[in-house]
Amino acid sequence: MKKNNFIGVNMNKKVIYISSLLHDLGKFLERSKQYVNNYIKNKYSDIRYSHPRYSKFFVEQLSKKIDWLSIEEWENISKIVGYHHQPNDFDTKIIQLADWLASAEREEQELEEFNYINDKLESIFSNMSDYNEQYEYDISVLNFDNMMPMFEFNCEINRYIDILSKFLEDIGKVRDEEEVLFILEKYCSYIPAQTRQYRSDISLYDHSKLTAAIAICLFNENKNGFIDNAKIDKIIQELQKMMEFKKFNKDQDNSDFKENLLTYLEDKLLDEHFILIKGDISGIQKFIFNVPSKKAAKSLKGRSIYIMLLTQLIAQYIIDQLNLTKSNILYCGGGNFYILSHKSAENKLKEIEKRIMQLLFKHHEEKLSCNIGYVSMKIGDFLLSEKIWKESSNEVNRKKLTKFNYILKEDFNKLFLPTDISKSIQTCDICKMEIKEKSTEKESDSLEIVLCDMCNSFISLADESKNAKSIIISKKTNSEDNKNTYKSIFNELGYDIKFSNDSHSSSNLINVYKINDFDSNKWILGSFYLPNKTFDDLADKNKIAYLKLDVDNLGTIFGKVKNPSLSRISTLSRQLNLFFEYYLIKLVEKENLQEDLYIVFSGGDDVLVIGRLKKLFDFSLKLREKFKIFTAENPNLTFSAALGVFDVDFPVINAIYEMEHLLKKSKSIIYYDEKDTIKIPRKNKITIFNQPFSWKELEYIKELYDKLYNFIDQNKENKRSILRKILLASEKYNPLIDGPKGNEINNQKIWKMRYYLRNIKDKKNLKQKEEIIDIYEKMWLKNYYFSDEKPIKNHQILNVAAKILDLEIRKK
Repeated sequence: MKKNNFIGVNMNKKVIYISSLLHDLGKFLERSKQYVNNYIKNKYSDIRYSHPRYSKFFVEQLSKKIDWLSIEEWENISKIVGYHHQPNDFDTKIIQLADWLASAEREEQELEEFNYINDKLESIFSNMSDYNEQYEYDISVLNFDNMMPMFEFNCEINRYIDILSKFLEDIGKVRDEEEVLFILEKYCSYIPAQTRQYRSDISLYDHSKLTAAIAICLFNENKNGFIDNAKIDKIIQELQKMMEFKKFNKDQDNSDFKENLLTYLEDKLLDEHFILIKGDISGIQKFIFNVPSKKAAKSLKGRSIYIMLLTQLIAQYIIDQLNLTKSNILYCGGGNFYILSHKSAENKLKEIEKRIMQLLFKHHEEKLSCNIGYVSMKIGDFLLSEKIWKESSNEVNRKKLTKFNYILKEDFNKLFLPTDISKSIQTCDICKMEIKEKSTEKESDSLEIVLCDMCNSFISLADESKNAKSIIISKKTNSEDNKNTYKSIFNELGYDIKFSNDSHSSSNLINVYKINDFDSNKWILGSFYLPNKTFDDLADKNKIAYLKLDVDNLGTIFGKVKNPSLSRISTLSRQLNLFFEYYLIKLVEKENLQEDLYIVFSGGDDVLVIGRLKKLFDFSLKLREKFKIFTAENPNLTFSAALGVFDVDFPVINAIYEMEHLLKKSKSIIYYDEKDTIKIPRKNKITIFNQPFSWKELEYIKELYDKLYNFIDQNKENKRSILRKILLASEKYNPLIDGPKGNEINNQKIWKMRYYLRNIKDKKNLKQKEEIIDIYEKMWLKNYYFSDEKPIKNHQILNVAAKILDLEIRKK
């Protein structure tokens, strides 16, 4: 890359960052209609457009409340936000270019009537190929109750008024630039970034955040001598031509718009000033789950929290080292992160990757690693980013093949020389690493397990975090603890972590992150709570259940986003992570299940929960219902799941391998009516007792369970005998389905089952018994004779309902 000599005059990183975050905040004020438009228009008459005038007015008012920026810095911010659509200096041009790249997805649409004040934010899940239903969010703050989009939501009341005053109060109290980003997320996540004749599926928060990320990259490119005023002008001119091309193609109603745009970009907008970084923590599953079954609850939770915090702190370490900001972390969750950086950071990134790899090897040997890959981004990649997103994943996968390269080059012996077994060596019972000082944890009255300092620290981590209200994250230059613990790793990265159970005593600190609490200045999302129960307490008669799920066809989902700009791709990722890292956890709280369901992990696109079978069964149905609404009822957005039941002392790692097998079964089964259509999603099922079911079939199982439970409850003295009869009936007369396609019912077997169930010796509750038989019979009759959809494909529904009930009544 060729260096340029031009450096921006008086370029200030903090000014660029705050300007880019606030450049469009005038839209918030303007739409509220709480300010006299003529006054604003006359006061800033030299500014061409309306919302920059309001942005400038907003900044000038804010500068009177915040003192951690100088008067000169506020004057520069005011100038930049006011003139970002008509720039006449270099730093304002940076914001203009960042603004344009962050809104590359915008496309005009025909509107008969247009009321920009009441235009709502459309769900990103609505704007996909094969699906175009209009689901929108109410204009509101970010919290649990406001996360569900509504179909063609219509509200004639100006909703901006309801949240404006609290927004102005909160943003006037921010104490650093990071708090500005969090306040924008709280108040602007459901405000559309653009309303006038554009599709409104990107929030003002997501647009402002990406604009800030791009602006900081351009700032660093200029600082390092790789972009100057002439280059900025050239890129802006090319973008203007591209916008004309897009408008022409839209006016022509060109169905091949995406392909035409790809062709157009082959020889245009080729400047490379950005890189997309992806990080991936490898070895997570074995690391978390390879623990003894006894005392597993704390060890699992501690390890899960450690991976969650490690992922976030590695991402933080990278942005700190590369002179980036929190906004440059486009996504972080599930052991992965994506960071937008400047291209001139390539060499330093390689040094960072080496240091992180060495640090993890020092503490975890080959058991855990962080693979970091990156790809260069052309300016044109901001318009269609799906490919670049995939390429960064491919680069990480390539890195995994040589993940210990740095270790091999510097110390071959660390990986391949055998351990000296001539002397007595004590090893940890969990990680099998050599230990110098013995720590013990009792499994029972007569048995102790030997733990190394690191494994023992994970148990401590679970204890520290289980009732915590907040996390205090501060910078640290050295480790005070000579022991090998999770804290020593964080310290070596340059951070210190402390948990606080008192939400008030730490509220005046600037580096406090409240746990899952949007009603704060900063927050951190994730599952930290540990039930006050052991696995034995959660079990049913020595049986414990696991629920594992993940999103189906995730790669395909990104491919279905219309005009997949970087803004849309990162918005989609954030929304999915928000559901699993926040909404699911809050749903467990709202349903009063915190002490019944043990969330091992929930983030990214996958989940593992442990508890009682019936509780998990009901929760899976509730979660699936909420996910469907959250994703705008888009049939392309589904998740598959598995419910497994094991002895409570069954090795956790073995249970997880079995759960992976069951989940694979859920994703691989294809019903006969799914083979010839792409509209009905494959996968989208749940396996329980080794039987895969559709979610509709699971609802039938729940209905049968409820009837069986009521019937058994009326016959407590014969409950075991009756239940055995039902189980035998459902097994003896299977299969009920015949035919070459498996879609023809065997009438004779239905009547035999009816006769067999009637034979249960019970005259007292004949009505309840008949209800069970009738429900089961009507399900099949409706399914095979009176329904085109035929929702029941697996005839084991009664059998599974009875097995769930069998586990429930054993302890009663």
